[in-house]
Amino acid sequence: MEEHKGFTLIELVIVIIILGILAAVAVPKFVDLQTDARKSMMKGVKGALEGAATTIHAKAVVEGKEKTTGSDLINGVPIVYGYPADTTIALTLAANLDSNDWLVFGGTGAGTGSGAIITAVGYSAASGACQVEYKLQASPARPTITVEDGGC
Repeated sequence: MEEHKGFTLIELVIVIIILGILAAVAVPKFVDLQTDARKSMMKGVKGALEGAATTIHAKAVVEGKEKTTGSDLINGVPIVYGYPADTTIALTLAANLDSNDWLVFGGTGAGTGSGAIITAVGYSAASGACQVEYKLQASPARPTITVEDGGC
C-alpha cells in the first residue's frame, strides 16, 4: 500500500473554521477603531484651534492690537490679548462641527476664564474625559488648548 502524507480536505476546512472563529473573537479586542478615530479627531480639532489662534495673533501683532482685552476685532473676530475670544471659538465650532458627533460648551464670557470645551457626544463637559478645551489666559499669554482623551 502506498502511504499518503499531508492533510485531508476535511482537516484543512476544520482548521480554517477554527482560525476564523478565533479571528472574529480576538480582533475586536485588539482593534478599537472608533476610539482611535475619536482621539485623532480631537487632536485635529486641537491643531485647528492652535492654527487659528496663531494666525489671529500674528495679525493682531502686525496691527498693534496684541494687548487689547476684548474690544478690538481682527478680520471680524473679537480678540482678547490678540487671541480669539473663547466666545468666538465656541460659536464657530458649534456652527461648523457635526452636532451628531460633537458638543460645544462654554465660551459664554467675553473675557478670560470661561473657556470653550468641545466633547464627543455621549460625554459630559464635567467628566473631563474625551474633550478639547480652549482657555484664555488672564494675561497676554497664549491660550491653553488641551486634549483629554483618556476616557474615550
